[in-house]
Amino acid sequence: MATLADTLLKDLEDLEEENFNNNNDGIKKIKFEEQYEEDDYEEIVDAIEEFLNDKKKKCERKISELLYDEDFLKTMNHIKNYIIEEEAEKLKNEEGTKDTEDGDENEDNIKRKKAKYNSDDENPLNDNNPNDEEVLIEKCIELIIKIDTEILNIHKYLKDIYSTKFPELDSIVYTPLEYISVVSRIKNESDIKNIDFSDILPNTTVMAIVVASSMTTGIKLPDHLLKSCMSFCNEALELNENRQNILIYLENKMFLLAPNLTMLLGSALTARLISCVGSLKNLSVTSSQNLIVVGNSKKSILGLSNVNKTFGVGILSTSEIVQSVPDAYKKKAINLLAGKCSLASRIDYFKKYKEGQYGLLLREYVINHLIKLQEPPPMKQKKILPIPDEKKGRKRGGKRYRKLKEKTEITELRKQINRLPFGPNTNEDFYTFTDQNTALLNSNITKLKYQTKQKTNIPKKKNASAQSSGATGGLSSSLIFTPLHGIELFNPSINKTTSETRENKYFSSLSQFRKV
Repeated sequence: MATLADTLLKDLEDLEEENFNNNNDGIKKIKFEEQYEEDDYEEIVDAIEEFLNDKKKKCERKISELLYDEDFLKTMNHIKNYIIEEEAEKLKNEEGTKDTEDGDENEDNIKRKKAKYNSDDENPLNDNNPNDEEVLIEKCIELIIKIDTEILNIHKYLKDIYSTKFPELDSIVYTPLEYISVVSRIKNESDIKNIDFSDILPNTTVMAIVVASSMTTGIKLPDHLLKSCMSFCNEALELNENRQNILIYLENKMFLLAPNLTMLLGSALTARLISCVGSLKNLSVTSSQNLIVVGNSKKSILGLSNVNKTFGVGILSTSEIVQSVPDAYKKKAINLLAGKCSLASRIDYFKKYKEGQYGLLLREYVINHLIKLQEPPPMKQKKILPIPDEKKGRKRGGKRYRKLKEKTEITELRKQINRLPFGPNTNEDFYTFTDQNTALLNSNITKLKYQTKQKTNIPKKKNASAQSSGATGGLSSSLIFTPLHGIELFNPSINKTTSETRENKYFSSLSQFRKV
């Protein structure tokens, strides 16, 4: 039998359950109404705020997709293993046949490094097959281009974020890797004087960065943006390290891909040249004029003169052949080397002269040609005068020679000056230190000029006609002006007759003896 107390407890429990259920129903109704209201009046969230909130949740964001690609990681592991093996061989060659404890320790370290990079997957190629190596070389060249694009993307994104902290840095440091490495060292610090940039930048750019940082209008970055910037910098530097490893691998394997070009330029320069162009096919297609500018990089000079800086010069200017030549011949050396490089790349593309003998001939030709260019011109030999003839040469005479002689003939005035009269002394000229005759200084020189002989050249025909003709001239007349009679007619023949009669007297040549 249930007591009264038990029945009361049961009633109380039932009341509590009913109240609890009613409360739950009310809460559900309120939540439903709130959701309905939210659906009607939902606010549009800004995309930038969402992006920044996601960044806050993720402290470190990854921007490079290439670093997490499986194929890329496999190839990089293989390349790193190859580099480790090459280092081991170099150590063995340096040590020789000596077996020491240090050598064993070095071998153990190399094995550890190799085990670190080895994965469970097999190597991407078989070392015994040369075709697979050529495929990997071409793949490495493609990877270098991809790495360059990734670094450029990181550089652009980093500039957008870090411009709030240091907006002037973009105008001072131009190259992407230098900018990224500078940002990784500055971080969020305001005083840059104590930071060392000597291994990255020249002294002029370091001074410019220090001055700009003291006058900057930037603001410190928040923690989440700074962490993302540092993660981007680390990714870019890691990509650059992988790029350097790929170039080392290509230097060692470049003889398989382009033997003649490696014999001409060297493995390191050939790897850089092919990686800049993209492939051996692209290199064979490009002209020699375009090869001169491949790998051209213009850097900021920051207030220095541009006179001694050679812009527009690419990878070929860093070769040993061009560097060994003086500055005056460097332009010719680059042009000559570019022509031979384009020829060697075409030979390598068509798989001819696989041992590289033609590239060696081209190298010898370029070196010999540059040596000949630097040789001084031959000295002018002194010509010995011929022995004069014993016979005296005939002197020129005639009308033409006489006229030439008259042009250079001494004048009458000069003859008078050259005469040394007896008695008066000569004066010494102060400037020329020569004796000069002063006899004609006081004399009238103009009279001497008019006293000179005036030679008139009369033609022979005119002279003969003038002598033979007895006719009077056109100006002669028979009129005479006299003081007594004025104008009178005058007969000149009468004067002749009178003069003849006067002469025809006793002592005349025409007079004869008279008969008595």
